[in-house]
Amino acid sequence: AASTAPMDRGMVRLRNGERIRFNKPCADQVHPARDGLLFRLQMFEPEECRKLLALTDSFDDWDALTDSVDRKSEQQHNIFDLAKGLQDEDMYPLVRAISDEVLIPVISSNLGLDNLTLHWSFLRKYTIDGRTQFPVHRDTSAATVNILISDPDDFTGAELYVLGPEHNGVDTMAPQIFRKHLPESTLRSRFSIPYTQGEAAMHLGKRMHGVLPLTSGARYTLILMYLP
Repeated sequence: AASTAPMDRGMVRLRNGERIRFNKPCADQVHPARDGLLFRLQMFEPEECRKLLALTDSFDDWDALTDSVDRKSEQQHNIFDLAKGLQDEDMYPLVRAISDEVLIPVISSNLGLDNLTLHWSFLRKYTIDGRTQFPVHRDTSAATVNILISDPDDFTGAELYVLGPEHNGVDTMAPQIFRKHLPESTLRSRFSIPYTQGEAAMHLGKRMHGVLPLTSGARYTLILMYLP
C-alpha cells in the first residue's frame, strides 16, 4: 500500500533569493503508472510550481533554436546541456539537487539504470500562438523525466502520452499514417499520463512518446534527461 506519511523535503535557494522546496519520496511513494517501466512521483507541491512559473517570463531564449525532431521552434529554455557546456546559473542548482538527491536514485531502483549523469535539462512551453504539440519520438537519453509545472486547470489538451514497447518504431511512420494507426482519441484514452501539477513521469528514453495538441491555455514542463 502507498505510504500516507509526509514526504521528506529538500530546499534550494536560487540566485534571485527564491527558495524552492522539493519532495524526497520514499520507495512506496513512487507509483507505477500503467506498466513496470513508467513511474510517477510528486516532485514539487503546487506552491513551488507557481514560483517556477513566475520565473518563466524572465527567459528570452524560448524560440532561439529549432528542434531536431520536427524542425520547428523548440519553445524551450535550456538549463543545462553537458555536450554544449551550457549552464543556466539561475535554475541549474535546482535541477542538480533534484537529480542527485531524488531522481537518479529513483531511476536506478525502479528502471534498473546505474551510474547515470544528467546530460540535458530544459523548460518547455506549449502555447496556442507557439508550439502546440510534439510529434511521437524517442529520446537519445537512457532515461527521461517530465515534470508538469503548470496547473492542469490552466490548459486543455497537450497530454503527454507514452507508448508501450509494442509500438517501437512508430516514429518512422509518416504523420498521416501514424494518426491513422493511433488516432488522438486512442492516444488520449489509452496512453496519456494523467499526472498532476508538480508530478514527475519517468520512463526509458527509447520509449515512444509525444504531446497531443494544446487547445487552450499554456502548459509548462521541466524535462531532465540522463545518460550512463
